[in-house]
Amino acid sequence: MTAHKALSYSTILVASTICLLFGGCGSPRPFTLVVLPDTQNYADTRLAYADSRWGNGDLRDRFFRQTEWIRDNKVRLNIIMVAHVGDIVQTDYREEWEIANKAFRTLDGLVPYILCLGNHDMGYEPHPAATGKSATSRDTLSIKYSCINS
Repeated sequence: MTAHKALSYSTILVASTICLLFGGCGSPRPFTLVVLPDTQNYADTRLAYADSRWGNGDLRDRFFRQTEWIRDNKVRLNIIMVAHVGDIVQTDYREEWEIANKAFRTLDGLVPYILCLGNHDMGYEPHPAATGKSATSRDTLSIKYSCINS
């Protein structure tokens, strides 16, 4: 099998889109595409539960530092886009979307970003022990409270 046949259609689509949006595929200047996975622990507002379960407490500053780093290194690394691969928040709570919104607003007008929803970003059903279930439906507060709507 030749190398080009091994590429998935999604890989070809993403590469083609980047080429079209950012000046063609023939440009000799390297670029950076930042991928952010699973920031849900950084946005988790159930601090006592998170601290007792994982010992991590309030991590929202890490979320802010990631997007600030992207902003601060945009020119040096020629960052052309940020792709979040899902699980932006932990429990689809309004307060968590506000944290994500604040983090991503750092990039507004500077670096384009794409946010994909993961199972933690929708259909959360709380439980008294803070051990709720996610992805019980496709309902999400992301549209109302987040940067997805900006």
